Amino acid sequence: PPQLFETFPFAFTLKPLLIEGKAMESHTLRAGNDYDFLIPKEEFRRLRRHFPDAFFTNAYGDAGIRVGAYEFYESQFGFIYFQLERGAVDHHDYLVAHLEFLLFLKTLTLVYDPGNQKARHDLMLLMQKLGVPSFPLESRSDANGLEARNEQ
Repeated sequence: PPQLFETFPFAFTLKPLLIEGKAMESHTLRAGNDYDFLIPKEEFRRLRRHFPDAFFTNAYGDAGIRVGAYEFYESQFGFIYFQLERGAVDHHDYLVAHLEFLLFLKTLTLVYDPGNQKARHDLMLLMQKLGVPSFPLESRSDANGLEARNEQ
């Protein structure tokens, strides 16, 4: 794997944890375009001081810093680096999140955004790779309709 941060204008103390698209690609699940990383809170604060104009908040309320093609977060859905880096695969100057943590994050994405088709597709790919029996993922409106019919 390439060294992503060899020429990056910031020195990380701990290796950033790759999640999302490029993590899916690293696990040979699908092609990915997104370089999204989790970093420890203190690293996030240092990076924010280094790139003060790069701060943003994503659709789920997670604080991020965008530098070129990379996005860095201090948490995802309230879960921090040290909760999600266990079992990660070492790739020189960064880590790739373990498949089970990617599955967890995709599940949380669907909890917050049930219509997210990309997350649904990724969830099915992860379940297949992990050997988890798949089941039909109904849309929220289908599930609500089923509940109403069951109550009658």
